[in-house]
Amino acid sequence: MGTFLRVWRTQWACLSRAQLANAIQSHLTGRKRVTAGVIRWWEAGQPPENAEELEALCLVMRAHDLTAPEVEQFRVTVFAACANRQYPALFEDDGFPYSPQVAEHAAAMLRSAERLGVCETNTVTVTACYEELRAALRDDTRPQEKAQRRKQQMALACLRALCSGLHFLHGRSLPAATEARAAAADLRTRFGPAAECAARFAERGLWLDADRMEIWDALNSFKTDGSPAHIERLVSVAQTARTPKAAHASLCEAITYAAHIGRLDLLEPVHDMVCDTLPAVHDAGDPRCIASAHRTNFWMALAGGRIAEAEQQAAQMEWLNQPDLVSQAQWNFCMGRLEFARKRYEAARDRFLAGLRPARLAGISSYESQMALDVKTCERRLLGAGGGPVPPFHLKPARRSAGDTIRSH
Repeated sequence: MGTFLRVWRTQWACLSRAQLANAIQSHLTGRKRVTAGVIRWWEAGQPPENAEELEALCLVMRAHDLTAPEVEQFRVTVFAACANRQYPALFEDDGFPYSPQVAEHAAAMLRSAERLGVCETNTVTVTACYEELRAALRDDTRPQEKAQRRKQQMALACLRALCSGLHFLHGRSLPAATEARAAAADLRTRFGPAAECAARFAERGLWLDADRMEIWDALNSFKTDGSPAHIERLVSVAQTARTPKAAHASLCEAITYAAHIGRLDLLEPVHDMVCDTLPAVHDAGDPRCIASAHRTNFWMALAGGRIAEAEQQAAQMEWLNQPDLVSQAQWNFCMGRLEFARKRYEAARDRFLAGLRPARLAGISSYESQMALDVKTCERRLLGAGGGPVPPFHLKPARRSAGDTIRSH
């Protein structure tokens, strides 16, 4: 609990303790004040004194980069700690990093997230495990076998990848890029040549290598500033990737984001690869991959103004219209963009509104923020405002770090 609170405050919300205390105080009705010292005590593991303080803290968390599901995960963690009267940060506990199965546990967490969806992952638990691992690897005072440290390094790579995915889906693009970049560097320096590295993680049922993390770094960096240079990085990874899977993934991301900003010219260096993508995926026979490839071509057709072709591609990606929240958010986003390209702005707005609710419930802020912007764009078009065939892309500029603000910690 305390670890998560500190990480959220300093790295994601970029608040000093004084700033957080003032924000919480604004939601309290009693005379007792929450101070920077109280925040320090909470970060040491002591829970808020009463339900009003906890609810005020949760309101501030929701307003600063945490989704509703993540805030609820934090609330449940606090209640569990109070019920058991166990505040882990207040006493020594070997726990996760020193388990002989630490690598297996971390790999299982990543596999579970990829199988069930990142939205089903508990951000509070993952963050606590990740921070414990980082602290253990920095600790030179505790003797441990080389084999255990190697397991910790492998576990850290898994959790860095998982954290990057969590941040991406929940709309925290800068932390997502930062974790992906660190993971790519670790994988290159600690796990040998690319093929050897990929094989180590493949043994645990994972696709995890430096190329994949480079892709995540580029696409999340793009979401912070919209620079075409990040799409060019994705194109470069597609050209130099050491595995067909990484090349295909990077190419699909490059196509999608180039389409979102109407810059298909950025794909010219990989024109032949783009043309070969769909036939190759069809040959593999996986229905999800086939539908996803048609979705990639759908975005290209929309960006090129080829509405009839986009409609044909949409008919081929119906498999993606699944009943779960994430699929419904993504599907309505795609269909809303198709209606927008047809200049049916009222129908487009209705699609985006239909996608907003599942996006909000699932905590996928990346889609929620984009569709909220698209709704406003549709309403402006209905009022007669002009503009191009592609709606504006939602960017989330990086916050200043807490160290750049008032230093009370």
